[in-house]
Amino acid sequence: MPRRGRMCIFLKVGLGRFDQDSYETRIWSPDKKSYIFIQNGIWGAYSINSPAGTIALQLASGGTGAKDAFGARTNLGLGNSATRDIGTTANTVAAGNDSRIVNAVQHSEFTSGPGWVRFPEGTIIQTGTIVVGPLSSPTAISFPIPFTQMGYKVTTSFDQASGSANDCPSFAVSPQAVNWAYFMSSRTNGVNAGCNWIAVGK
Repeated sequence: MPRRGRMCIFLKVGLGRFDQDSYETRIWSPDKKSYIFIQNGIWGAYSINSPAGTIALQLASGGTGAKDAFGARTNLGLGNSATRDIGTTANTVAAGNDSRIVNAVQHSEFTSGPGWVRFPEGTIIQTGTIVVGPLSSPTAISFPIPFTQMGYKVTTSFDQASGSANDCPSFAVSPQAVNWAYFMSSRTNGVNAGCNWIAVGK
């Protein structure tokens, strides 16, 4: 009976790229200038080129492209706030109710006084109650503070509209400057009229 032959298959493996000693296993690059290392609980990449040292995993490969926290923050586009804790003292990130924010908004951006308020973007609202003359006798009224430009708007109402009032005059306003305007009522009997007014502008 003929003896059967045994078929053997040999696989060529590039074992020359593998090194191992008592503390580390290395897989070398084709040019033998860098390698991946695995130690007990630690792994990474290393270059023997000058300057020699560990290699950071690139951003495109899912790393940070850096070997320290500062470099990682820089590559990821993170600012200084990434290193600050939330708190109420200097060099901390302010929370929404932090006095540094609350006081800045209340004291620096919003300003106000008797009969006026100025919003952070520059809009001014002014109010008042005045007595103005009848037709043909306008009264010059000064605003609590001047606007910064012409184009402000004024709305008015009669301040004595009640069950005992025998008329309900309307009012006309003619702005003259950033700090004053003419007010006049629709009364024709020579009697002045009380007027509530609101002026809005910048």
